[in-house]
Amino acid sequence: MYNSDYLTYAEADVLYNFEIGCEVVIYFDNLKLTKDNYKQGYNLLISEILPYLKKEKLSIKDFPIAESELSNIISMLSDKKITARIIKDNFTDLLTGKSIESLIEKEPTVLIDTNRIDSLVKKIIQDNPEKVLDYKNGNVKIVSFFIGMLIKELGKGTDPKDLHSHLISKLA
Repeated sequence: MYNSDYLTYAEADVLYNFEIGCEVVIYFDNLKLTKDNYKQGYNLLISEILPYLKKEKLSIKDFPIAESELSNIISMLSDKKITARIIKDNFTDLLTGKSIESLIEKEPTVLIDTNRIDSLVKKIIQDNPEKVLDYKNGNVKIVSFFIGMLIKELGKGTDPKDLHSHLISKLA
């Protein structure tokens, strides 16, 4: 029922053993995810969708977000155009039929601006040469300081994982 290139047996087992059984595995398969974005789809299913279905006592067939919209959301997550935090914060709106695009239009700050992140990373590095030296001398925990500074500038909706790669590339 699933492609072993995507889901592991353990992941498929979690989906299958959820109270609504194989319907979830079939639904997941119908999303037509790629090898690059199935993990985001799985995580979204486990963290948001299945708990919602359980709480509302619904079948996956009754889930209000269309498969095509969910595929779009997962693609945007995979492409880092939005973060998981944005979905979590706007999940109720998505359940009412609003598209992710309409939420982005309403709040353009939900898009991840890599140019802004890069310029902020450069500025924070320039403003903290002693911390950069600490990092270069082996203190990898100092990365948390830089991430905190970036989140302070960018806002709480920013995913630290997205910032990490930008930061490490500039610190090297």
